[in-house]
Amino acid sequence: MGKKKQPKRSVHLKGLDKTLELGKVTEIQFRENSHEFIYLEKMKGEHGGKWRLTYTDKTVPDIELLESIEIVRHEQDELE
Repeated sequence: MGKKKQPKRSVHLKGLDKTLELGKVTEIQFRENSHEFIYLEKMKGEHGGKWRLTYTDKTVPDIELLESIEIVRHEQDELE
C-alpha cells in the first residue's frame, strides 16, 4: 500500500490578493507544560518558495476538518 495522497492546500491572504502555497502540513504532539501554536514558515531547499503550516494536535485535533483560517481585524474603539 502506498502513502495516502494529501490534498493540496494554500493560505489566501485576503485583502492583499496573495496566496501562499503549502508544501507541508506538520502536526506536533502537544506535551505538558508546552504551548499550543499554529504558525507558517517559508521553506528552503527542495520545497523552496512553498510554505509549511505547523500546529499542535491540541490546537487542531483533526487537520482534515480545518477548512480555513480567518484573521478578524477589530477596530480599536471596539476593544475599549
